[in-house]
Amino acid sequence: MALALERTNDNKDTSGGIITIGEYDPRFKNVSGATKYPLAPSTSSRWTIALSAMQVNGQNATLKSAVHGAKKGTSIALIDSGTTLAYIPSNAVDAIYRAINGSVHIHTNGQTFWVVPCLGQANVSFSFGFVNLMLCYID
Repeated sequence: MALALERTNDNKDTSGGIITIGEYDPRFKNVSGATKYPLAPSTSSRWTIALSAMQVNGQNATLKSAVHGAKKGTSIALIDSGTTLAYIPSNAVDAIYRAINGSVHIHTNGQTFWVVPCLGQANVSFSFGFVNLMLCYID
C-alpha cells in the first residue's frame, strides 16, 4: 500500500493525493527496490520501525526511546496513516517545537504542553535505517 499526500504552497489547492494498493504509482516505481525495514521491536503488533535520526532546521536531535528492544540512539516510529496522532518521544516533540520561533513550553498542574504560533514553521527530517526518507515542513 502506498499513500502520497500533496499540498501547494498557497494551502488552497488540496488535489493530487494518491493511494495505491498492490501496485506502485508509476512516478514512484523506484521504491520497489528500496530497502525493506523490519518491525522494531520485532514483536510489535503495529507498523513500528526504528527511527535512526531526526533533524530540526538542520540540527541533529537526540533520540531516546522507552520502548523495550529499541537500540541506543534510536527511537521507535509508528508508521500509520490512519491516525491524526503523532507517537514520538517527548524529547523529539520538544526539539521540534523549541525550533519554532515564539513557541512557549508550559508546565502546569503536573502536565506539560507547547503553545505554538499559528504561523510558526520548522523543517523536520527523519531517517530510517540511516537513510533520509522524509522531509516535513511543519507550519
